[in-house]
Amino acid sequence: MEYIDVHAHYDDDRFVEDLENELEIVRKSGVKYIINAGSSIENSKKAINLALNQDFIYCTVGIHPECIDEIDRVNEVEKLYNENKTTGKIVAIGEIGLDYHYDNPNKEKQIELFKKQIQIAKKLDLPIQIHSRDAVEDMIKIIKNEDELPNKIMFHCYELNEELTKIIIQRGYSISLGGNITYKRKESVKEQIKRIPLKQIMLETDSPYLAPQEVRGTRNSSKNLKYVAQEIAKIKGISIEEVVRQTYKNACEFYNICK
Repeated sequence: MEYIDVHAHYDDDRFVEDLENELEIVRKSGVKYIINAGSSIENSKKAINLALNQDFIYCTVGIHPECIDEIDRVNEVEKLYNENKTTGKIVAIGEIGLDYHYDNPNKEKQIELFKKQIQIAKKLDLPIQIHSRDAVEDMIKIIKNEDELPNKIMFHCYELNEELTKIIIQRGYSISLGGNITYKRKESVKEQIKRIPLKQIMLETDSPYLAPQEVRGTRNSSKNLKYVAQEIAKIKGISIEEVVRQTYKNACEFYNICK
């Protein structure tokens, strides 16, 4: 079986000492492609360099809502894409969105930064990877204006809220599921996953974060995608082979990366 990890962070410091070795292990585990996500201007540059040096890695560029101090540099996101457009390695704008998890978030600036990057993605005709944590009401307000959004949207991190899930299903947006779905969850969360068609689901790890329950407490990597696929298969009552086959197809089509 072949996997695609649609959201990882191999530019993270935790991979500095053994990155090449880990990527070789990942390849041997059946991972065909990885999309390494940018989260700041500097991280986006690192993500680009990594993608240029690894034939099976692609990347996104963008400013995470926690990096709100970079709002005055948002135009550099478009510049990074244009400077590297001919490589074909940048496949989306992300991860972008809203994060109200920590105390006293600057909501107005986060919303402004998010909207600016949505505009960049629409202008460049690129998908977006959305991060939404503890901000579901404001996220819904923003994405309700469908005319201002790019055609392809993937929710990398989002609350399984009834209204947002309904919008995702109706509009054909996508979600990526990672190791945290293997943690103990309320039945309501599983019910939301059951409702979303498999053709709208992709696999991710968010490496080095959120290792699946089976290996929780370790540095996460794309070799652990099998645990995510197993959990989705269990929730939906289908085979792991079907999950892996369909999520691979979904990622190929969404990011236009399969050769």
